[in-house]
Amino acid sequence: MARRLHPQNFEQFLAKTVGKIFFISNELFDCFAIDQYVFSEMGWRERIIEAQQFILADFDKKILDPVFRQYVLYQKNNILKIYDLLNDLSNNKLNYIPSTFGELFELETLNLSNNIIFSIPSELGNLKKLKELNLNNNQLESVPSELGELISLEKFLISKNNLTKLPSELGQLHNLIELNCNENKIDVLPSELGELSNLKYLYLNYNDLIELPNEFNQLVNLIELHCCHNKLNLLPHELFKLENIKYIYCYNNSVDIIDNSLINN
Repeated sequence: MARRLHPQNFEQFLAKTVGKIFFISNELFDCFAIDQYVFSEMGWRERIIEAQQFILADFDKKILDPVFRQYVLYQKNNILKIYDLLNDLSNNKLNYIPSTFGELFELETLNLSNNIIFSIPSELGNLKKLKELNLNNNQLESVPSELGELISLEKFLISKNNLTKLPSELGQLHNLIELNCNENKIDVLPSELGELSNLKYLYLNYNDLIELPNEFNQLVNLIELHCCHNKLNLLPHELFKLENIKYIYCYNNSVDIIDNSLINN
């Protein structure tokens, strides 16, 4: 069950959780220096981020001293517990996400659904290990282009927001399997979405789409396309030539012509 956070306690929550991730003792820095991981030319924040990465990268296995190794393991377990807490912040009343979330480099799942978030920090694009991002049911009006840098993302859920468009950079999410944009106000889709070569499930229901990009004929692994309750006049013929397509749902649109070639295909 997701942890409930009262809005005015959010800063305190961050101080007690995210803040702990960036607490690295002098002893740990000294150990890194001894092992020729020199931080003297870096700022304190960069040193802390770097130290966090070492802890999560099984650095403890390189430490011979058993007492210090136990200390590093303790720090590592604390960090992992914080990740477990932060991966599901759904069903709260959060209205913003701090940019420091972009420094949670090991995060693989982030569920921020059912909040009142108005914007997403561009720093989330730094989460190179993130596989699932759930932003359903918020107040978002735009998606930062930096989310196109989430190279491991497989599932992106952003339904029930106030989006009118998607950034073309989302076409760079080559590992994406599912994209859900239901119940927004999107009227045009970027042609770059056709570059999502691993996409299997695409949900576009309840938007203001007039047409679908012809580049969708490149979605070679697409199995299901849902585009009901839009303003579509026709469907690209190429959709019906996709080898893996099984279901195309497009009821409650404005389609007035069905080409015989579609039926033959």
